[in-house]
Formats: sequence, structure tokens, C-alpha cells
Amino acid sequence: MKHIVYLSLIFSLLFTMSALALAKNVAVQNSDELHQALSDFQSGDSIYLAAGDYQLETGFELSGDIELVGAGYEATFIKLHAKYAGISFSAGKVLLRGISFDYVGELEADVMAIYDAYLFIDSCRFRYGRYLEPAEEDLVYGGGLWLYGRSRGLIRDSRFEDNGLFGLQLWDDVRIRLQNIEVRRNMQSGLDLGERSFASVEDSLFEENGWGGLEMGGSSQAIISNSHFKQNQENGIWLFNSSNLLIHHSESYHNAFSGLTLSEDSYAFINANDFWGNEDNGLTLFNQSMANVYDNRMRENQLSGVGIEDDSIARIERNLLNRNNSAGLATFHLAHGFAEDNLISKNLSDGVYLASESCSSLKHNRSLDNGGYGIYVENISLCNHIEANESLNNSEGAIFYDNP
Repeated sequence: MKHIVYLSLIFSLLFTMSALALAKNVAVQNSDELHQALSDFQSGDSIYLAAGDYQLETGFELSGDIELVGAGYEATFIKLHAKYAGISFSAGKVLLRGISFDYVGELEADVMAIYDAYLFIDSCRFRYGRYLEPAEEDLVYGGGLWLYGRSRGLIRDSRFEDNGLFGLQLWDDVRIRLQNIEVRRNMQSGLDLGERSFASVEDSLFEENGWGGLEMGGSSQAIISNSHFKQNQENGIWLFNSSNLLIHHSESYHNAFSGLTLSEDSYAFINANDFWGNEDNGLTLFNQSMANVYDNRMRENQLSGVGIEDDSIARIERNLLNRNNSAGLATFHLAHGFAEDNLISKNLSDGVYLASESCSSLKHNRSLDNGGYGIYVENISLCNHIEANESLNNSEGAIFYDNP
């Protein structure tokens, strides 16, 4: 038995040494050399690219361990032309550093796709994924980087810009950590999470994307910290289809819809953020979503600081709801808001607006200096519980019960 074990170890060692012997370090200076290095690729190869432009007229689907290292994404450019994916990697360890991957072809394509891989992407850029409408296939293409399968890893100090669909998409149980990424000017969502994927997002920027900065569906999950969502053409962040979010110490501002929207049975824990200057609410909940909202600032939004409707539920504590153009807190149609110890001040309309068929609890809140009532209750029912609130210096009065 010992001899069998020893033989097995020897063969395993010989196989590993053989694979290492076949792996190459290749330095390339031009497009032909890069094409040849990729054509001759064997798992374990490391390819080093000097500064310059590299054209890849044909696509490559590479399986195994690989390193591609350039001189920086403002110095080394790989120009991709192939349909569907300019280049793709799978089933290995993928290290990419210091390269700008730019799709320049005329066909529909993501810039890059990575499947079932362990990846480390450092200081790279993904640009110009091409989307053609109507799409030719069931799958649509045009994003910057598509991660799917059971991919795992870290992306840091990288950029996803000017793509025809998403900047970065995670799908099919992907688990990725994102540090200091910038996701700008993509035609649809900046970061798209779906189908049980997970992302940890830190110190990142999502700006001027055609849909939302971040869109989450398909029971996906995310943790976001110290990040910025600004000037997106829809929501700063949108959760739907049973997705879950923890967001803290971040800001979402000047978006065309809400700073953060929850819908379709989604849930969020929202702590110590600043949602301001959005064209809709700072925070919107509808369609049976839920949130715990603590120690945030919801200010200077065109509608309310927090808006809740359609049988959604939010617990709202120790927040500042300030200078919004409608109410600080508004609940509608079967909504449930449990608000305690909030400062609700200087909103242009009422401090708190409780619409008919909503059911809310207000306790120990301060509603001050609002343009309407401190608290406005429409079609009062026994469902609303209002206790020990301070309502002062509001233009219309402290509290108003409509049709008691």
C-alpha cells in the first residue's frame, strides 16, 4: 500500500514539474507577437506587453492559468474585434494588470467574458462594448466585463467606461470583491448583479450611467461601503426580485430617479449614508420591499426624503430628513413606516405625510420648521400610532387629521 502511495506522489510531482516546465514567460512588443503568444498559450503562461497598441482581429477563448501584464491602462491598449466576446477566459487563475481592453469591432460583443475562474484584475480598463439593436441572439452583448459561472476574486483600481450595455455584470453564483473601481457612462447599468451573485463594493464610483449606477435582481446580494452613486439617468441603486443589500457610509446624489429604490420583495439595511439632491425620493420602497434605515441623511430631494408604498415596510430611526421639496417622510397605499427619534425639518411640504390606507407608527420624532404641517394624517384610522412627537414652528400647524 505504501508503494502505491509513493508512486502516486511521484507521478503527481512529475506532472506538476512538467506543467511548470511547459509554462512560459513571454515578452511581446507588437500585435503579431501577442497573437502568436495567445495562439501558443498553455496553462501557466505569463505574457508581458510593452506600452503600445495591440490589435486582435480574431477572438481567443483561453482555458487555464494565465497572466497578462501591461505597462498601465493609459499606456498598453489591446484592441479587440471578435463577435460576442473580444477575449474570454475560463477554468483557471486569471491575472490581468495594467491594460486597457477596448472593443473596436463592428459586431455585437462584450469586451471580455470570464467563466468559472479565480481572477485578480488590477489597474485595467474595459471600454466600448458594442450593443446592436435588435439583438441577434437570446443573449445580448455589449458590456465591458461579464463574469459568470462560479468565478471568484478581486478587481481593484480598474475602470469600466462607455460600454453599450453594462460596465460590469455578475451572473450565476459569482463572488467578487470590488475595490476603488470607477464605472462611468455605460448605456445601461453601471454594475449589474443577477442570479444569486454577490459583490462587496468598497471606495468606488458609479457615475453618469444610462440606467442605474447599480442594479440588483435574481436574489443577488451586495455589501457597499464608502462608495458614490451620482448623476445616473435612473436610480443611483435599484433592488428588485428578492435581492438584498447592506449599504453604509456611502452617498447617492443627483440621480434622475431616487438615490436608492427597493421593489419586488427586496430588503436593505441602510446605515450612515447620505442620499441627497435626487430628482425623486432619497429612498423609495414599493411592491412589498423592506428596509431598516438608521442614522442616514435624506436631504434636498425633489420629492420626499423617504417614500413608502405598496405594502412595503421600513423601520426608520435617528435619520435627518431635511429640506426635501415634498414631505420628509411620506407613506402611501398599505405602506408601513415605523419612525422613531428622527429629525424632520425644513421640508417644503409636511414633515410627515401619512396617506389613506397606510399604517404607521411615529414616536419621539422632532418635526420642525416645515412648510406644511409637522404631521399630516389623511383619513385617520386606528392603524396609525402617533406618540410623544415634537412638532414646532411648522407653517400650517403641528398636526392635522383629515376626515377623522
